[in-house]
Amino acid sequence: MKKIYRSAIIGCGNIAGNYDKFISKKYSFTHAGAYNIFSRTKLISISDNNKHVLSNFSKKWKVSSMYNDYKKMLKNERIDILSICTPTNTHYDIISYALKFHK
Repeated sequence: MKKIYRSAIIGCGNIAGNYDKFISKKYSFTHAGAYNIFSRTKLISISDNNKHVLSNFSKKWKVSSMYNDYKKMLKNERIDILSICTPTNTHYDIISYALKFHK
């Protein structure tokens, strides 16, 4: 039995999932779309500091685990693959924090 990798996204903007106007099983331009296409990944959690954006993204990609604070998500969820889809200047702090939970 092949492992299913549990994925999560921080930052629910265009490259995270909004560039895919329609959900396709053949191709994708986004992280969420790629997780949706690849049979060995499951998008289990998302985080964004904008509640409206988070809610819309959750509905589109059918993700029930949502966080306004990525630190809470990283503490509470068991994640195999993490997509950081926030502005570039935030990546270092997020990666540094996320590495605390790598096992």
